[in-house]
Parts: sequence; structure tokens; C-alpha cells
Amino acid sequence: MYAFFPPTRGDFVDDFCIDLKDVAAFQHCMTASNSDPDFLATCLAVFDFNANGCIDLTDFAAFHSTLTGPQR
Repeated sequence: MYAFFPPTRGDFVDDFCIDLKDVAAFQHCMTASNSDPDFLATCLAVFDFNANGCIDLTDFAAFHSTLTGPQR
């Protein structure tokens, strides 16, 4: 239900735009439990930037970079 592959890093709602809807999804994914493995797998595919199997503040830093764009 939630899976869309290949995922675009940071674009959880798959609308080709990384915005506040994706921020809300990131927050939800940080607290996702193993009770819904499909949702958790999608969270990891979209927000686990360092591919370590969990979504944490390191991933948030990478997500923040995609949200704000490159720093000048």
C-alpha cells in the first residue's frame, strides 16, 4: 500500500516535491513501530539516508539538506 519504488529520497508522498507534507511524514516515520512492516519499509526506503536500518537525527540532517537545498 505504501511502497513506491524506486523512492525519491525525502519525498514520502511521492509528489515530486519535498515539502512540509514530507516533514510530517518524517516525524511519523521516526516513531513508526514494527506493527506495520509495510509502512516501516517505506519509511526506511524514503528517509533512511545512511542505510543503517533506522531513522534518526543523522537521517534528519540529510533530509533537512534535501528540504532546504544546497547551502551557499
